Amino acid sequence: MVEANFHSSDAEAILRIPLSRRYVHDMVFWLHTKDGDYSVKLGYHIARLLAKQDADLGESSREVMGSSIWAKLWKLKAKESRYHVLWECGLAQDIWAGSSRRLQKGVPGLDDMVQLVEYMQNRLTDEELEYFWVQCWFIWNQCNAIVHGGAIQEPGRLNQRAKDFLDEFRAAQLRLSVSAVFSDTSSSGFGAVIRNNLGEVMAAMSAKGPSVVDSEEAEVLACRRVLEFAVDTEFEELMIEGDNSTVIRCLSSIRAFRSRLGNVYADIHVLAAGSRCKSFSCVKREANLAAHSLARYARSIDGDMFWMEETPPPAIEAVYLDSVSLNE
Repeated sequence: MVEANFHSSDAEAILRIPLSRRYVHDMVFWLHTKDGDYSVKLGYHIARLLAKQDADLGESSREVMGSSIWAKLWKLKAKESRYHVLWECGLAQDIWAGSSRRLQKGVPGLDDMVQLVEYMQNRLTDEELEYFWVQCWFIWNQCNAIVHGGAIQEPGRLNQRAKDFLDEFRAAQLRLSVSAVFSDTSSSGFGAVIRNNLGEVMAAMSAKGPSVVDSEEAEVLACRRVLEFAVDTEFEELMIEGDNSTVIRCLSSIRAFRSRLGNVYADIHVLAAGSRCKSFSCVKREANLAAHSLARYARSIDGDMFWMEETPPPAIEAVYLDSVSLNE
């Protein structure tokens, strides 16, 4: 059907779109953005580009109708109360003043919570970012308590509560590390290791995957496969780690991605919710060697391999090196 109705190159691209494991409705996504969402701003620029092409680039200096209006629209800014509550108000400033030095330093003029989060993601380590979110949660709860007649807690106490909460959370964590490898050949490789808070291997997997287009597709398919493995082995409340920042950032988002990989991301969110996964975080490749070793190993085997409560032989040295890196 596809090959009969589309040009061969288009048909090949369509048939390479990964399918969902669930029943999902067909959807339309915007080709010119990575997440598949239509952007008015980008649509405007694409329209200008097409207009220039139609004019054979002969009138590039002519102002496009309405461009001054669009320029004003881009400059409009809406106030967002969450930013004020979590960062600008006096209570929030007193609490952040008692936190880590990297959170105490001045932040350049920002307009809303989205810009603040993006700034923090680019500036903080994963551990500091976790503390930032926990502290935001405590600040928000404190503000709600005040609105409903509760007492104001001393900022130092809230800082200590955030630290204690995060320490308890990390101590109880099972870490699921995932990695993928691919090349121009007809297959990819997936690897995963589940470890407890002591670094002991609880389960591991090495599985061969399909041919993929790029590293993002390889990694997101690997995430889905290893989460299915975690569900089958009845592991819950996992902290999922990977070394592909693009995939981890998309998985950490609550947005629905209307792209060629959108259904796979949705599958992962469903699996993560069902197994009560706690977080997605990006780690350096040096701290993800075991999963990466198993991903490479997968390309040399015919079927999937699994290990339960034992260190997988293909990754013995890598498991040790991961433990050293995580404890530094």
